[in-house]
Amino acid sequence: MNLFVKKTIAIILFALPLISMAQRGERDENNQLVLTFAEQMPEFPGGDQAMYQFLSKNLRYPQDMRRQQIEAKVFATFVVDAKGRIKNIEIVNKVPKQFADETLRVLKRMPVWKPGKQGGKVVNVRYTLPVNFRLN
Repeated sequence: MNLFVKKTIAIILFALPLISMAQRGERDENNQLVLTFAEQMPEFPGGDQAMYQFLSKNLRYPQDMRRQQIEAKVFATFVVDAKGRIKNIEIVNKVPKQFADETLRVLKRMPVWKPGKQGGKVVNVRYTLPVNFRLN
């Protein structure tokens, strides 16, 4: 084998896992592909810092959890669709209902995001977000 063929084979073998990883996903209720990873992931308007400011401003610590001095880390997963809308929100870990309900309430109020892109096209992407409830 000449050097060109060896290099071409090496590039293909290196790129195949990356291509398949980028295409991994699921189908939503409308049979639309939802990627778990995209070349360009969805982004909250203004970036991560703006997202955490939004959460800080809008999350309310559940009063009964505050009285009992209970803290939690809620892991929420949702789809940022090709139009940047948040949908299919789920809480994926076991936490007290009050924390889950408050997380859902705030995520439903989020503004439209910058959608993810794959191959230059906007796509649906699943996003996981940890939400911390900590007492000061």
